[in-house]
Amino acid sequence: MTKIKKTKTGLYTTLAYGGKDSNEKKVYKRFSGLCRQDVVLEAAQYEEKAKSQKRDMANGDMTFKDAANEYISSKSNILSPSTIRGYYCILNNALSMLIDKPIKNIVSGDLIQRQINVNTKKYSSKSVHNQNGFVSAVLKHFRIHTDAVSLPPKQYVGIPVPTETEAKAICAYLRECPRIECQALLALTCSLRQSEIAALTAADVHGNDVFIHGARIPNKDNHLVYNPFGKSDAATRHVQMPKYLEEQVEKWKKSRPNGWLFPTKPDQVLYYFEKMERSHGMPAYTMHSLRHCFAAVMHALNVPDQYIMQLGGWKSDFVLKRVYRYALAEKTAEVKNNANIHFSKMMSETSQTTNQTTSTNAYKK
Repeated sequence: MTKIKKTKTGLYTTLAYGGKDSNEKKVYKRFSGLCRQDVVLEAAQYEEKAKSQKRDMANGDMTFKDAANEYISSKSNILSPSTIRGYYCILNNALSMLIDKPIKNIVSGDLIQRQINVNTKKYSSKSVHNQNGFVSAVLKHFRIHTDAVSLPPKQYVGIPVPTETEAKAICAYLRECPRIECQALLALTCSLRQSEIAALTAADVHGNDVFIHGARIPNKDNHLVYNPFGKSDAATRHVQMPKYLEEQVEKWKKSRPNGWLFPTKPDQVLYYFEKMERSHGMPAYTMHSLRHCFAAVMHALNVPDQYIMQLGGWKSDFVLKRVYRYALAEKTAEVKNNANIHFSKMMSETSQTTNQTTSTNAYKK
């Protein structure tokens, strides 16, 4: 911005530089006013806006891949390693139609919509929504406006949960797998996440009390990294173990007083757990199934939701209520059987009353 001049009429005036036009000719705009400070401010705002538009035009020439990498880098100290890992997974596998295109050209036509249409045939509804959210976040970061796209309706696919009989069987079969027994029982009886189990140390266990804080999560290179913050504020908590589990964990404490309490990584735990299930002809439940089984058992025992949420580290009851949709099948059958007995008794009493009424009317006649 050039110097402010005061005219003979008493006005303050200046020329603000607005960049170059399509013919590479410099563009200026004059600002004038009675207040010097207002003129300076208006001119400065004009020049800053022109610079911003120039940056946006330059950014628009970036490929989506470069823009996405820059966006992820700018969020590296804010987002969790698992979120960043998910972004790279989307970028490298699910956006083949966008990845090499300049971001200023992505919004033209229906390119994003066509990518969504292709992905809908390959990925779950939840994954497609996450992919679109990532694309929108990257473009918004560079102030690229996008039109709304049509997405598949959200569908919830429930996680299978062991019945109470199956849960008892799992506890018995785990005796054959000492390498993963404690990890699986911590999920089943204390509702710990796999990442939380992987982050435990001997110092976190005192008697039957376990202090859960932080998590070990795979980063973009699939290496476990420690995150001192849990999935939410509710994830930091204390839980108490059953007696048998306390005794088994104590053995691990003595053998591994330093470092991570369990040497087996989460993906290895899942591998051995599924192998155990196959060997005994059980359904393919996951470690997360055991965590949900804990919630279903607590609910069947009439434990109030607020305590289940606290024990399981849930911030809200949203996930909890989804767990209840597929609560223990045996308990559901038992409840329905009790209801059938009640209705049978009610219908029997109704039948007796009807017969008595019919007999009385016949006698009167």
